[in-house]
Amino acid sequence: MFKECQLSADQCVKEGLDLTTYFVKMQQTSWAKLFNEMRDEEWNMHFIRQMLEENRNADKKIVFTENHEQNEVGRMTLSRKLIGDSPMSESQQMTPQLDRGLSLYKMSRLFTHAFAGQGFLNFIGE
Repeated sequence: MFKECQLSADQCVKEGLDLTTYFVKMQQTSWAKLFNEMRDEEWNMHFIRQMLEENRNADKKIVFTENHEQNEVGRMTLSRKLIGDSPMSESQQMTPQLDRGLSLYKMSRLFTHAFAGQGFLNFIGE
């Protein structure tokens, strides 16, 4: 990651950002519901934006699409649901299922970041 993109808690305080005024808002249930109830060919940008902005108000929010606890409680992660059991390695050729799943996953993260809050939290695998 680029050093200029990393913001430490000390830097936030120096620059006047009060992290205690933000709360974490999970959008994973909205996305899981959308992926389970509607085919992606039927998605509508207006509907997706409404879904993500549904609870948006003046509160400052940090949002994310999925977290590391989903597997612990027996649910699949969003990425696993979209990609399925397609192998992911650099030596493996991109299959249509893998390509589509990765594209939808990236799109869900982009839309969540753009429409749902004032900050985005990214979880990296354990």
